[in-house]
Amino acid sequence: MKRAISVVLLIVCTLFYPAMDQVCAQEWIQVNNGLTNLHVQCMTAVGSDLLVGTADGLFRSTDEGASWTNVLQAGMETDVEELATDGKSVIARIDSQFYLSTTVGKGNWLPIDVSTLPKTTAGGKL
Repeated sequence: MKRAISVVLLIVCTLFYPAMDQVCAQEWIQVNNGLTNLHVQCMTAVGSDLLVGTADGLFRSTDEGASWTNVLQAGMETDVEELATDGKSVIARIDSQFYLSTTVGKGNWLPIDVSTLPKTTAGGKL
C-alpha cells in the first residue's frame, strides 16, 4: 500500500510540477493513533473535527488526525459506509441503516427512518 501511494505521489509530482511543488516538497507522516482499521471508507470534516468511517467504526479526531477515538455507541453495528454533514449535524450510513448525530459525533446516534424523508432529485449518494 505504501508503495502504491508513493507511486501515485511521484506521478502527480512529475505531471503537475511546479504547481504541486509545495505539496511534493513536504514530508508525509502517517497519523493513525487509535484507528483500528486503516481502510477508510468515507470521511468528512465538521469545523476542525475530522470524521472517518471504517469497517471497524466511526472515528473522530480533534487534533488534525494525530489521534482518533471511536464515537459509536456500544452495541451499534460498526461498518460505516457513508457520511454526510451540513456543518452542524452528521448522518452516517452504518450497515445500510441511517443514523443522525446533532453533536458532531460527540453524543448519541439516533436511527433515521429514511422512508419518512422527502424525496429529492438533487443527487448525491446518501
